[in-house]
Amino acid sequence: MLRLFATHRLQLAGLLVLVAGGLGVLLYGLAGTREGMQILPSADVALEVLPDPGRNLAWPAVLAQPPSAWQRRTSDYYLQAVNGGSLWLRATLRNPTDRPHQGVFADEEHILDQLECWTPDAQEPGGWRRQVTGERVPGALKPIWGRDAAVYITVPARGETIAYFRTHDRLNTWFRAVWWPEARDFHAMQLRELAAETLYFGVLLALFIYNGLLWLRLRHRDLGRYLGYLGSMVVFMALSRSVPMLVGWPLGSPYLEPLVTLSLALSSFFVVQFAREFLSLGTAAPRLDRAARWLGWVSLGFAAGAPTLLRSETSLWMHIVIPGVVVTQFLLLLTAALAWRAGVRPARFFLLCFSFFLVGALPYATRWLTAVPLGSTMFFLMLGSALEMLLLSIALADRFARVERERHAAQLAEERARLESLRYQLNPHFLFNALNSIYGLVYPHSPAAGDVVRRLADFCRDTLTRPGGRWQPLGDELTMLGNYLRIEQARWRDRLKVEFDLDPAAGAYLVPPFLLLPLVDNAVKHGGATSPDILVIRLATRLEPDGAVTLIIANTGRWVESSGPRPPTSTGVGLENIRARLGHAFGGKHGLNVESSAGWVTLTLRLPARADGTPPARPAT
Repeated sequence: MLRLFATHRLQLAGLLVLVAGGLGVLLYGLAGTREGMQILPSADVALEVLPDPGRNLAWPAVLAQPPSAWQRRTSDYYLQAVNGGSLWLRATLRNPTDRPHQGVFADEEHILDQLECWTPDAQEPGGWRRQVTGERVPGALKPIWGRDAAVYITVPARGETIAYFRTHDRLNTWFRAVWWPEARDFHAMQLRELAAETLYFGVLLALFIYNGLLWLRLRHRDLGRYLGYLGSMVVFMALSRSVPMLVGWPLGSPYLEPLVTLSLALSSFFVVQFAREFLSLGTAAPRLDRAARWLGWVSLGFAAGAPTLLRSETSLWMHIVIPGVVVTQFLLLLTAALAWRAGVRPARFFLLCFSFFLVGALPYATRWLTAVPLGSTMFFLMLGSALEMLLLSIALADRFARVERERHAAQLAEERARLESLRYQLNPHFLFNALNSIYGLVYPHSPAAGDVVRRLADFCRDTLTRPGGRWQPLGDELTMLGNYLRIEQARWRDRLKVEFDLDPAAGAYLVPPFLLLPLVDNAVKHGGATSPDILVIRLATRLEPDGAVTLIIANTGRWVESSGPRPPTSTGVGLENIRARLGHAFGGKHGLNVESSAGWVTLTLRLPARADGTPPARPAT
């Protein structure tokens, strides 16, 4: 993604501006418009409140309450009832115009379990018409289809209508009454919100389907983590926006709160796991990877506690989880920043993507932490999450394209190596017979020369008779390298010294064929050209406690840049082919580091273990 960002910076910036501007206009300029709505009380609507914390009042007994029991509202702030209490409201709606109003009385939010309404109606028994709406009411029984707790009320021309309401929520009631004098304005608002959210969820579902198909084909772990994050975030946003009620499914307390908490905690868990894979923290920054692993466990703990809300009489666990998730996300942001500082290049783009989400989530989290209903802050969260998911999907697509390019480059490197070896290949039996004949002629007169011929025969046997593509034990590779270095010692005589520090436990580790030979060959060629006196080659292997294997190839001399002059015998294939082969063989989970200091060039290669902690046993290919 960094390469894509660097080469197409203006195009990506333009795309971001276009998408952000389009979503902003859609969510705020279209869905956020509340033209024609009055927040109560207003000049035309008087509002009175009668608290009922024990839910002891019933209809029509409430009509007998004395006027002093009713509290006149002067503030348009939210009404609140805690611990399952109810609120009774009496609204006096006036119509100063010459035509009747067919209006809508509603809750500005859509989080009430139940809202009951009684309006005068001479045709109903008792003279009052009852309407019921809310989260726990099936769509077919609501007076107005959808997620809004809303009812129709008719106000005669130049007249007034007195309506009674009772609000109830299993946990805490937050109610902000609004009045739409014209029902068409209310329905226009519903259509605008529906259009905006259809596009929003449509984009997220399209990203989910596209990346899901990619995952089925490629099975990359980071893509799987991204799908988990995207899927859990879609569920969280759908539940927070009461999408199930749009299709008529009643979903309120006690089931809504555990589902919201569970999906939010799981989204936190999956984004942590995605960051670990996307940033390759396991190999690039092990300490940060351990910290991120702990953040993932904390998120799973939040998710495990979600079912307790089914029996709880308060939303305490939600008030613990949401700030906990916010803190977890900020710690993850800090982890990514430290990874960037440690040289992990994808961390920069991850910070950019994640910053969009955090900026959108801050207003939402702030209002929740201050125990205030969410209001329009959901639109900020929707905008930030959409931009984040889109950018992460672009990053993954670019990453997979790069993986494919590296895979093809590795295959090309393998073919190039085979073509290079064809220049030296003769009929193996003829070559071995010829070398054995030379050995028989030379050894009686010069044992040292005979020994070189014998080692050359062994080296040729190892290189020319191996099955193509089959992975070999590290011990066999080191034996072949020993023969190669002894042949070089015969040529260099006292100017070449070889030191071995080999761990026998690492000998069974399987590696691609001829993986180490080019590295040792480079050490001899470049070290011999840059060492002032004696060339010293050191080979060391070590089996790590976690099953990984570390190989160290060091030589005296100085580092020769790829753009600098090469020794006459250098083919120019070098480290780039080795990097491509390693990426193809180990999927980027290896580590390759070259250091030059104090007259030594040291190459450290760390090869990963299997998931069970043992070295990988690669099958024949």
